[in-house]
Amino acid sequence: MTLPDQARTLSIGLKIITLVLLTGLLREKALAITEALPPMNWVGLQSALFLAMALPPFWISLIAPILYLTALWSASEVLMRISRGEAFQDAVQTGLRDVGSNLVWGAAAALILQPTLMHWSEMDFRGFYGILFKITVADLTIGLIGATLFVLARLGKTLQSELDSFV
Repeated sequence: MTLPDQARTLSIGLKIITLVLLTGLLREKALAITEALPPMNWVGLQSALFLAMALPPFWISLIAPILYLTALWSASEVLMRISRGEAFQDAVQTGLRDVGSNLVWGAAAALILQPTLMHWSEMDFRGFYGILFKITVADLTIGLIGATLFVLARLGKTLQSELDSFV
């Protein structure tokens, strides 16, 4: 199997995994809702899920995980670009930038945006109640890895332009 074929296979695998993780995320949110309710039939469960989807906390809690999954999808796009024959350096630089920025935004959402919006939604968005932080080692680590990837992409672009100026 050639390198482009391997990259294509891995890209497709990552996209499938991303979709499975997204489905699992939605299932997890639905189960969290149904655990708080008494046992009911399928129609009742659907109604509860649709009701929960109308409330802000349901959507607020999806911000960071969806950004993390977007980073995974961006990584699969790097592999797909390589499999199509795009220049390795261009594909990797763009991919590192995209993956890094999605990880940084996801971590920022998990650390600051989600806790703040959840608090505001508990107060029915009446007035300003400050900004809350929920600092976890996992989210800080993910954010720092994302920032590192983003900086590496920028450094790679700078080094490439310097090398091109020598030629």
